[in-house]
Amino acid sequence: MLNSDLNAKHLLEKYRQGTCSEEEKLLVEKWYEQFGSGNLHMDEHIVEGHMDEVWARLKKENSRSLAQRLWMPAKIAASIILILSIGTYFFLKYVRDDQQDTELSFSQVQPGGNKATLTLSDGTVIALEEIKAGMIKEIDGVKISKAAEGILTYDIKDSMSSTKTKTQLNIIKTPNGGQYQVKLPDGTKVMLNAASSLKYPAVFTGRQRVVELTGEAYFDVTTNKNMPFIVKSAGQLVKVLGTHFNINTYADEGRIVTTLEEGAVRVFGGGTVATIKPGQQTLLHPDKSLQVAEANLKTALAWKNNKMTFKDTGIAEIMRQVSRWYNIKVEYQGAIPDDTITGTISRHSDLSSVLRMFQAMEIKFTLIQTPQGNKLIIKP
Repeated sequence: MLNSDLNAKHLLEKYRQGTCSEEEKLLVEKWYEQFGSGNLHMDEHIVEGHMDEVWARLKKENSRSLAQRLWMPAKIAASIILILSIGTYFFLKYVRDDQQDTELSFSQVQPGGNKATLTLSDGTVIALEEIKAGMIKEIDGVKISKAAEGILTYDIKDSMSSTKTKTQLNIIKTPNGGQYQVKLPDGTKVMLNAASSLKYPAVFTGRQRVVELTGEAYFDVTTNKNMPFIVKSAGQLVKVLGTHFNINTYADEGRIVTTLEEGAVRVFGGGTVATIKPGQQTLLHPDKSLQVAEANLKTALAWKNNKMTFKDTGIAEIMRQVSRWYNIKVEYQGAIPDDTITGTISRHSDLSSVLRMFQAMEIKFTLIQTPQGNKLIIKP
């Protein structure tokens, strides 16, 4: 392998110096053309120090037509193996950085929309945005349908068979940049925010209606005094009979916030129970303490009305919302500014409209496209 590595390095060195024969030059360029997007293992120490020049020459030389295939002696053709033995690390590093880590305009990043996957109890996964409206499946007297864009429904056709059915759990999950609504079999409506999931039975049986939430959701619970509705989330349980409320349980927010708009709820968390009234919220902190506070309904519930509303909100908190809804990674270069923002913007706006809120601050934004997705770099 050592001789192979040395021969390969020698060929690349000749290419860098411009002393390759036509056959050798074609070999290097064809190798780049064929394997530049490959996924091979490589020795990253072979050509270090020369790849900037090699890449510059590749871009210049590769502009000529390669349509005319040259005959290569067996000795040259065989050396393809030697080239591959040094791997593609540096070529890929420079090619991908140059071609894919490109700067974008903020208006190119569009807002999220109605996207979600439905996982049935048998393991079937359905991308809801990719199917037409209509019935998806019927399970034991319950019809599962996509009623319209962004709405999933469960309708009981046969109450007798549905009450006898074995519990079958379904999961609806939204990605970053996604949201979706689901009408559960009892008529309860749940709106999921981005990067969220809800696990629930296709039919509610027994003495309770139990669902499990990650992320954020707004609940409009159908009243049933004989069958309480229970929402489980990380370290918390919310019990209601029929009401309207929001739960934010994103892990990166550092606390679980339950905000009540109408009715009454009981929140269990950290060994404590709290009953809250409309306009109040509970905050379950990492130390398991449960706090009751007055809520700003306008900011807490803005997302379900397709808005982002901020009231003296810090930049880091705003950017967490932006990251989830616009499906971008946010990176800070330097300390996070301690400025706050007050204002409202439509969630239908592109990213440029959102960033205009920061125009009075001395903050620089750069948006780049990487192989892993879009990244917003913030420099104080």
